[in-house]
Amino acid sequence: MVTAGNLHLDGHYPAHHRCIAERTQHALQACGLTALVISSGTQRLVFLDDHHLPFKANPHWLWWLPLLQAPDCLLHIRPGQRPRLLFCSAEDYWHLPAQIPQEAWAQHFDIERVSSPQATWKALGPLDARTGFVGEVCPAEHTPQFAAINSSPLLAHLHEQRVRKTPYEVACQREASALGVKGHRAAHQAYLDGGSEFAIHQAFLRGCGQREQELPYQAIVALNEHAATLHYQQLDRQNPAQRRSLLIDAGAGFRGYGSDITRTYGKDRPLLRRCCGAWIRYNKPCAPQCVRVWTGATCTFMRTC
Repeated sequence: MVTAGNLHLDGHYPAHHRCIAERTQHALQACGLTALVISSGTQRLVFLDDHHLPFKANPHWLWWLPLLQAPDCLLHIRPGQRPRLLFCSAEDYWHLPAQIPQEAWAQHFDIERVSSPQATWKALGPLDARTGFVGEVCPAEHTPQFAAINSSPLLAHLHEQRVRKTPYEVACQREASALGVKGHRAAHQAYLDGGSEFAIHQAFLRGCGQREQELPYQAIVALNEHAATLHYQQLDRQNPAQRRSLLIDAGAGFRGYGSDITRTYGKDRPLLRRCCGAWIRYNKPCAPQCVRVWTGATCTFMRTC
């Protein structure tokens, strides 16, 4: 679906594409490489079962392509040439085959449809002897094709480049933050209505309009003392006898970029202020990177780095 927001982002993408192509070329030159193959990732089966774990795409893949659900695809980058996108769309009646992208950004790639993961690697063809690979898994029979596989120097160069966001990436982050705010507002209302941790989490999902697997990370929804566990991972369906506070650390995703918002609510306003003040004093190194916002009995920390 074409929206005003999509058109705005599509307008930023060409400059983003040129920028990351130049950055990737510099990273390859610094590592003595001439080309790069990036794998989107592979969807894994649950042990002794016939369904898959949720798929999470390689972040280096998402840097180039806003394709979150495209397992077993390859991107072949050769500086000075259009990138080749080997797009795996398996012929399978069990699952809906992935569709060739038609969005405006797709015009910057030479897209070749292949029908299986094995065919994807076969379509890659002969590679330059100084080609690198970045991805979760490189099949053993194809490792001799590459001069470097997830090499530390290459990853270090690419990671350094990914830290500096292009206007396209900033726009994606803004969209993710806007969706996250909608989720947090819905979660807050669920808390005020007496919802359990589970109910508050469901409200967050409805608010931002996303499935749990679409979130950039597992949300933390913690009532009372559960907030003392840094990465609290449960969602109680029963409320505690007395509800004193809520900590919710949750974000939304957009085109492979995510927001990260933490809010704390408490009935004892003076105590909440003292707790948040103590947190800032204890975390002085990172405190300058955060914005503290007070709204009634709410303390919000938003990352600004």
